[in-house]
Amino acid sequence: MHQSSKIHIIVGIVLIFLFFLVYWVVQDYPVSPVGVSPATFPRMAAGIIGVLGVLLIVTEFFTKTKTSDTYFARFGKEQWVILLVIGFTIAYIAFVKRAGFILTTIIYLFALLKIFGEKKHVVALGFSIFLSFVLFFIMRRVFGVPLPLGIFERLFLGY
Repeated sequence: MHQSSKIHIIVGIVLIFLFFLVYWVVQDYPVSPVGVSPATFPRMAAGIIGVLGVLLIVTEFFTKTKTSDTYFARFGKEQWVILLVIGFTIAYIAFVKRAGFILTTIIYLFALLKIFGEKKHVVALGFSIFLSFVLFFIMRRVFGVPLPLGIFERLFLGY
């Protein structure tokens, strides 16, 4: 088995693991009998990710031509960026319920900005804080989606 085949299979397994992780995290989200609930989008996205993971593995086994000169065969900076993004996304999903939307989103956005090359820490942190609060208030006020508050529950208890 070529290096690219192994990496495709590993990525497929990681995607399937991500599917199960998301389903496990959103199992306690409220489900609306009518319309869209807070669990709908994460479940749909997880389903798509799971299907793509299975397709990646299946197509790798049925592909006749194997080349070691594919994009994933050379494990360079781009692949490390992909793995870091996947890792931070898995951590975000795992901790958002306990630590709360605002704190985990600030950390997640800051990490992504640094991974993608933002040089100034102040800019990355400021943007992360600003966008996290804007997203929180839009989701809460405009769409009425209850987001996990985590450690900020007492601060927003009357909200």
